[in-house]
Amino acid sequence: RPAAPFTTSTLQQEASRKLRLSAKQTMDVAQSLYQEGYITYMRTDSPTLSTQAITAARSQAKEMFGEEYVASAPRVYQGKNKNAQEAHEAIRPAGEIFRKPSEVASELHGRAFELYDLIWKRTIASQMQDAKVSTTTAKIAVFPLPNGDRAEFTASGTVVTFRGFMAAYEESQDEPRNEDEQEKESKLPNLEISQKLDALDVTAKNHQTSPPPRYTEASLVKALEEDGIGRPSTYAAIISNIQNKGYVIKRGQALVPEWIAFTVIRFLEENVSRLVDYAFTARMEEDLDEIANGNLDRSSWLKQFYFGAGDNPGLHSIVENIGDIDPKALNSMDMGDGITLRTGKFGPYLEIYTNPGDEGADENGRRIINIPEGLAPDELTLAKAHELIEAPVLVDRVLGVDPESGFNILFKDGRYGPYVLIDDPDAKKQKTASLFKTMSAETIDLET
Repeated sequence: RPAAPFTTSTLQQEASRKLRLSAKQTMDVAQSLYQEGYITYMRTDSPTLSTQAITAARSQAKEMFGEEYVASAPRVYQGKNKNAQEAHEAIRPAGEIFRKPSEVASELHGRAFELYDLIWKRTIASQMQDAKVSTTTAKIAVFPLPNGDRAEFTASGTVVTFRGFMAAYEESQDEPRNEDEQEKESKLPNLEISQKLDALDVTAKNHQTSPPPRYTEASLVKALEEDGIGRPSTYAAIISNIQNKGYVIKRGQALVPEWIAFTVIRFLEENVSRLVDYAFTARMEEDLDEIANGNLDRSSWLKQFYFGAGDNPGLHSIVENIGDIDPKALNSMDMGDGITLRTGKFGPYLEIYTNPGDEGADENGRRIINIPEGLAPDELTLAKAHELIEAPVLVDRVLGVDPESGFNILFKDGRYGPYVLIDDPDAKKQKTASLFKTMSAETIDLET
């Protein structure tokens, strides 16, 4: 079946998958298209089309692909989200007659054209026929085996016999997050019943369950919507905030948590767990909807939220009873073998205690090993920690003479990573500079 017309969340998801746009970029472009009259309002949780829009979509589908590609009856879509407000219809091309992408190509360029094209195709496809497929399962028997038994293998293949809506648009998919979603369609070669096959190779595979893939902006927006967290107007802001605050970074399309995120989550879960509970947040979103609709009094709700009522202790009481916080304990994790991971102001590091005077250790035997930038938390195993500890200690050295001041330029490996400085003994504060990401601490020289 074709996918429903776009809501805010599905537009952000699909624009991320197909156009590689962030949630914020998608909303910025959509805002521009809306203001210029190309699409309807872009903040909506309703997949419903107006009667005029359905007529326009069906008419263009018939014109572009033929009557046999148009659904026999108008398709009416309903939102699956129980918290949906549905104050606006789905995101679609504006007007009673949709302008084809070819008709706006001279007016829209780059991302604006790509997003309009995506919205137009999705809207047209939503009123088209289902695609038809044919699935064949072949059973392949192997006998006799050395022990006299019989083994049977199966293989399935699927082919599209009628493209239907797929002639206009195919929805992209996120990387599957569990084993049940990982089956992929494939085609079988031409086979006949009782046909004898030669085994070219037989391989025994040890199947292990893989962890779910990292979230992308698309899959995170989808998860937020499923959990009832956020609304069409806030999805992009949520995604932007966790990146701007340094809680996650992007590797390609993947969102990778930073070390500071684990410290923040640990603090919240240990001290204000109720406020970071998914169900609590979803209920709060529902209450805010009720306030917006005039069904709840804002002042009364805020008073109850802050001072509490019944089983709810209130934010004021929770914060007042947090007690003393030990930042060092909060930022520390025992990795085993006497290795402690700590997250400091300038990044994560490993801490071990050896003999005073050992290479890299201070007078108390404490040694600090910086975590290389770019090493994700899930990549720091105990084995990796030992590898970092056993790596050669970077030695302070003279790189050369600064031509302007005449003082030596020194390389040092400090608490916050490797850096260079001008060794001016009379300076109140020596000039320093951190190494660029492209520089190697082992090979840096004066020219570099």
